[in-house]
Amino acid sequence: AKFAMKFFHLAAFFFLAAAAHGADMAAELRGITQSVHLQGSRFGLVVRDVTAGRDLIAVNPALPLKPASNQKLLVTAAALAELGPDFRFETGIYMTGPVIKGELQGDLILRGGGDPNLSGRFHNGDVLFAVREWVAAVQKAGITTIRGSLLVDDSLFDRQFFHPSWPAAQAARWYAAEIGALSLNDNCIDLTIRPGNTP
Repeated sequence: AKFAMKFFHLAAFFFLAAAAHGADMAAELRGITQSVHLQGSRFGLVVRDVTAGRDLIAVNPALPLKPASNQKLLVTAAALAELGPDFRFETGIYMTGPVIKGELQGDLILRGGGDPNLSGRFHNGDVLFAVREWVAAVQKAGITTIRGSLLVDDSLFDRQFFHPSWPAAQAARWYAAEIGALSLNDNCIDLTIRPGNTP
């Protein structure tokens, strides 16, 4: 909580300082970096005037720090630049044979496309929303029986499910669940425990 508060104060001060310009901004930021709220914190800060080609302020510019959730900003910007705002993740369903009288003469393959949101996040908490969509697509294809196997293909990503720099002590936390090309419900299992009728 102490770290979170320090981060909050830094972010709030930074955005207030962003309203200033040039030397005023540099002076404001220097005051922020020396604030009592940041005592005991490790941080780095560089504000660069790209027009003039010079740094307005640089505090610990070479200090190695883990970017943590700030990295999401860079990843999002890169995705928008490379993929465009209209990009959509696709989870595909494929057949290896024909459908004869409702029976698939082969395998049914569910191929993950890296969609990070196969969850109930935008579906009123219904974590099986995507699964129902897949079932509906199979039924629409006229399939009632699968003679082969139901295969799940998550080969789009590599086999590094848990990043080696993630803290091992957080491996059991929901936000550190292993990742893959086909991740349902953030790769977590939700348990709902209700009391019985007998006290």
